This record gives sequence, C-alpha cells and structure tokens, in this order.
Amino acid sequence: MKTIRYLNLVSSIFLLVLYSCSMSEEEPDVESVISIFLDSDVTTLELGSTAYFGVKTNLMSNITSNTVIYVNDAPITGKNFTPSSVGSYKIRAEYKNLKSNELTLTVVPAVATSVVLSSSIANFDLGSTVSFTIRTNLMDIVTPNSVIYVNDAPITGENFTPSSVGSYKVRAEYKNLKSNELILTVVASLVSVEVTSDVTTTEAGNLVRFTSKATFNDGKVIDSTEDCIFYVNGSAIDGNIVFLTHIGDNKIKASVNLVVSPEINVQVTSIPLPLNFTKKAIIEDYTGAWCGWCTRVIKAIELVKEQSEKILSVGVHINDSMKNEFSNALKSSFDVNSLPTAYLNRDVRWNTPEPHYISQATNYAQGTASLGLSINSFLSDDDNLHVVVRTGFSNAAVGTKLVVFILEDGIVENQANYTSYYNGVNPLVNFEHDNVLRWSLTNVLGDVIDASAGLRLISYRIDLKGKKITDTSKVKILAMFVDSNGKKVLNAQWSNINENKSFD
Repeated sequence: MKTIRYLNLVSSIFLLVLYSCSMSEEEPDVESVISIFLDSDVTTLELGSTAYFGVKTNLMSNITSNTVIYVNDAPITGKNFTPSSVGSYKIRAEYKNLKSNELTLTVVPAVATSVVLSSSIANFDLGSTVSFTIRTNLMDIVTPNSVIYVNDAPITGENFTPSSVGSYKVRAEYKNLKSNELILTVVASLVSVEVTSDVTTTEAGNLVRFTSKATFNDGKVIDSTEDCIFYVNGSAIDGNIVFLTHIGDNKIKASVNLVVSPEINVQVTSIPLPLNFTKKAIIEDYTGAWCGWCTRVIKAIELVKEQSEKILSVGVHINDSMKNEFSNALKSSFDVNSLPTAYLNRDVRWNTPEPHYISQATNYAQGTASLGLSINSFLSDDDNLHVVVRTGFSNAAVGTKLVVFILEDGIVENQANYTSYYNGVNPLVNFEHDNVLRWSLTNVLGDVIDASAGLRLISYRIDLKGKKITDTSKVKILAMFVDSNGKKVLNAQWSNINENKSFD
C-alpha cells in the first residue's frame, strides 16, 4: 500500500506539471481537433483519497475545463473525483462530439498508519471505572480489535477498574501499530466524615472548638478540620471555633467535598446572674502626643490605678498619629475644645490639677450596680477578632445603650511634657501610650440594646487588618453601658484579647 501512495504522489506531480506547463486552456481550432485523450494522476486509489483528471486534444491543447467527465456514465462536476466506496470505476470524457479513451480507476480500502488511545477520564476516585477508545488516523474505532496494556500488562476488554491508588501507564496496540501513552491518576474516594466537639455542654457565650476526620475507601483516616465547613444549627461558620449563644440544643455537622457528617449535639446552658454587679468606672482622656500639659492627666491616671483596679482609662487622641474617626466623634459629642480634658464616666469633667483629685475618680467605682457585663473574645489566624458581650440586668433598664471599644496598649511615640512630672524631661522619648482608642464596634454614644431583665448575648466580628493596630497581642475590649443619651456611663467591663471575662 505504501507503493500505491508513492506512485500516486509521483503521478499527481507529473500530471500537474504536464497540464500546468502546456499551452493555456484556449478553445482550439475545432476543425483541427480530431481526437481527445483522458489521463488521470492515479489508476489505483485508497478510499477517501481524490483522483485528478486531465483532457488534451491531438494538438496537445488542454481542454479539461471545457470537457465533461463521466464516472460510470454519470457526469461529475470539475476534474476531481473522490469515490465513496471501494471497487472499479469507468472514467471517460466528452468534448463536443468527441469521446475520449476510457480509464479504469481501482479503489481499494484505506490502511491505517497510526492509532490514538483516549480515556473517558484521566483522574478519578478509587473504585471508579475508566473506559478506553482506540481510533485509527482514518477515525475508525478499532477498540475491539486492539490490545490495551496497563502498566505493561494486557487487560481484557476496554474497561479498567484500578484496585489501588496511584498512577497508571496505559497504551494500546492494533495490529503492528502502537498508540500514544496515557497517565491515569487514581485517588482514594471520601466515604464518610465525622465531627467532634471539645465540649458537649457549655455556658452561653463560651468558645467551642470543632474538629473533623475523613475516612477514605482505601482505609485511610485523616484530620480534615482545615478542609471542612462546619455548620451550627444549619448555618455555616468561619473556621472551626465559634461562640455558642443559642441556649439549648445546638446541632453541629461538618461537610468535606459535599460529604456530610452525622449531626452531634452541644448543649448550651444559661449563666446564672448575680443579684448585684461590681461597679466599675471609665476615664476618657482627651489627649495628644503634642500636648505638653497632657502628661498631668497621664500621671493622674497612674495614681488612680495604684488605688483601684476597677477604673479603666481610654486614650482619646486628638491631632496626632493615634487619632481616628472615633476620637474625633467623641471630641465633637462632648464639645472638647482644649487639651488636656478628661471626663469621669462621661458624667463630669475631672477637676484640675487632676493628680490632686484622685478620689473624685475613685469614688465612681464604689458600691454595686443592677446591671453588669461579661466579655469573651478570640483572634483567628487571619486577624479576625470575634467578640461576644454578655449583658446582665437584675431589673429592666429601658433606654440603656451599649458601647464597645477596641483599645491598644504599648504604642510607642514621643510625648511632649511641659510639667514637672517624669522628672520634667521634654520630650518623653519613646513613651508608651496605653489604652489608646483604635476602633468602635458601636456608635461612640452607644447602640440601643434589649435591656429587659436577664441575660443577653451580642456578637461582633472585626477584621483588625487595616485598623492601625500595631500589636494584636496588646488589644483590649472595653464594653460599657451608657444612658439613653450616651453621655453617662452606668457600668463597664474590659478584658484582654482571647480572654473570657466573667460577670463580677
């Protein structure tokens, strides 16, 4: 068959040259034309190939385009013919009243010269079946007549079900032809997921951690916690740590690659509230690193801390690198026009000179209150801070609002000092500023909350990236009850990050 192809090629080239180099196709002198001659580039042809014909007169004029060519007595269009079946074809031509010689064209079956192996899938789970197909270059499917090899071992039929995970090399042979090689990758299939909790019973607002493990059909069991989506009462959560705030049964399940675990239950109980809560107080210090007299209030706050652990200061910075939209909002709300200015429980301005009026501040943290706060928080690996504030009311306190601030300790910046405090040094180089207001999770004057008697839980989440936090390990959360105007603190609570601060 290779000989046929070679001879066909040579004949085609010869015929093309012959008819291209002869005189152009002009109508010859009819009276001089007494015979015509039909020629073909091939006499034997593979099915699917094309034969080309040419017609010349006895004068060697090329009259192909003016001639009608007949194949088995049926006229064709043009000078090409592509047979549709094997066999013998009678070819002749007519020009005016002249008939040409007759050619016999023999069409033989085409012979494949290459085969291509393909598979229904390339990567699949253990236990699945792959199907193979072998096609020749003639696009004939010869799979039933081929031998398929997997890792050089012949298989029976055209399907293969691997018995273990890994890579498999697949090839095929058809007669004396070899196919391309395929690489199949087989992985274990996930069959089940199990979810577990670090607790089965917990108090409302406590952190609960979930884990999951996945079992595959090759017997392997892995920790799938990082690849898992956890659901609490039907709602997906971020990560595997969550505050459970729903009192009662909490249904937990996990999903890995659409395989869902059986549910487990975590029972959440209410927190018993004290009849009375410890009274705590807040000092909001309007200050600035450029303000030389502000060190007087800073010193007074240090003296207050020596006498009471129930008072927290908030550094509300104005016109320095620590200022922000929340400090500006507080400044406007409390008509602060000069520094230093400090407010005690947002109720009164601290008398000056503040270091001489320590008891004015400590008196605000005396006795008990009928409302109190508890805080729990955790910082995830992606710097998302999750906060739950528990509010407790012995009696209803209609109109009470809640303020939640994010504070940061240990911010280093030079502090101007015009006082005799700190040995009169000016400036105080690399001074550490504590409890600096960085963000507010609520309106600075408070958000309205349910202030009916009993326990309530309020959740917050904030991405600390982009919030000018210098060191997340030095973050504090401050929560405080304020009156309906937001201008009087009723009680407060604070905690470090990742700390569960109970009612007290």
